[in-house]
Amino acid sequence: MTTAAGKLRNELCLSKAGYGLMGLTWRDVPTPPDTAFQCMRTAISCCKQGKILFNCGEFYGRDFLNLHYVRDFFREHPGREQIILSVKGGVDNTTLKPLGDPSSVRKSMDNCLREVGGYIDIFECARFDPNAVAPGALYPRTSIEAIVEYVNAGKIGAIGLSEVTAEQVRAIARDYGEYLACVEVEFSMLTRDILHNDLAQTCSELGIPIVCYSPLARGLLTNGISTPDDVPAGDFRRLLARFGPEALAQNLQAATFLQEHILKPRVPPPPLPAVALAWIRSWNDTYKGTHFLPIPGATTPQRVEEALSSCELAAAELDLINAFLAHFTPVGGRDEFLR
Repeated sequence: MTTAAGKLRNELCLSKAGYGLMGLTWRDVPTPPDTAFQCMRTAISCCKQGKILFNCGEFYGRDFLNLHYVRDFFREHPGREQIILSVKGGVDNTTLKPLGDPSSVRKSMDNCLREVGGYIDIFECARFDPNAVAPGALYPRTSIEAIVEYVNAGKIGAIGLSEVTAEQVRAIARDYGEYLACVEVEFSMLTRDILHNDLAQTCSELGIPIVCYSPLARGLLTNGISTPDDVPAGDFRRLLARFGPEALAQNLQAATFLQEHILKPRVPPPPLPAVALAWIRSWNDTYKGTHFLPIPGATTPQRVEEALSSCELAAAELDLINAFLAHFTPVGGRDEFLR
């Protein structure tokens, strides 16, 4: 594949991790700009192998604040060419309901291009709009065609697919494969659906990278959360059942297991987030045609460095983790805020 999308696929496959910017601004009190910029700089310095993916969104905070942080960072820091910028949109910024009709998708892309101040490498509709899917179709073709228009116009580099099924990926790859750069889905030790619903296998067969958002289970694999009160006011995680009082104790068992059986035996012990990301990358050995790219989000430079620090897991350690996960079931949903 020699298109811009093909080039982006290759660049994503050369990266070990990216950086998710949602948490910087989608909260009552956004991370101060100076701290946010330090986080971005730290992420870049930790990911020197190839380019780094910055993952942001039109609706990640009030008044396009997430996009403005990226815009202002690019203005003050050289090296834009080393960053792959992926932007989500295509939803009502207040209700978060998908808006997949062509005019709404175009409006979203125009908003993102204007507010981020320039070219976008990858644009994704955060969720497909079921009302935009024609009878008998698997996906909203008119939503995809709207993005294709902007790719052909040179405003956007390629299409990303967010939270899609294996069937949808196959259909879109068949119809618009030359425009498709990646598939983005939630993947962590607590959310392993793609290993069982044919999505990972499909992406491997088609050679499409998998961008893994929430690889730290939205903080449950960081040692940063032990009670519901540890989630900041206004943070969307307060809407999730996984962070409720009853569910949290069960869901934290994964972190406890890793502490006891993976971290403690090592001297010095690696950071827990780095272990979580190493587990994700280990699936590259099983699904050799794709590339699992975790994009942790953190709101302090120290947390960014912990997540992106180098860590590899031995085969025996992976066996221990996977044996535990085979009998571990998290409690609560993961995306109630988008329903």
